[in-house]
Amino acid sequence: SCSHMGGPLSQGAIEDGCVRCPWHGSVFRLQDGWNVRGPATAPQPAFDTRITDGHVEARLLGTEAAGTADPSHDPA
Repeated sequence: SCSHMGGPLSQGAIEDGCVRCPWHGSVFRLQDGWNVRGPATAPQPAFDTRITDGHVEARLLGTEAAGTADPSHDPA
């Protein structure tokens, strides 16, 4: 759903690595969800995805997989 007014981004046109909301024309980069053009003022969430054993796996971009250590965090 579009961060502006909940428009169906799945029905939006994809062009030049961006999706355009069919309701009001907000444009978001597919790579990172950044809002390129309004009226939306907030970006969209973006996800890392992969296919494993025929299943799509997704996680919020920038989050770590469960059980992995954050290299910037020093527990000592």
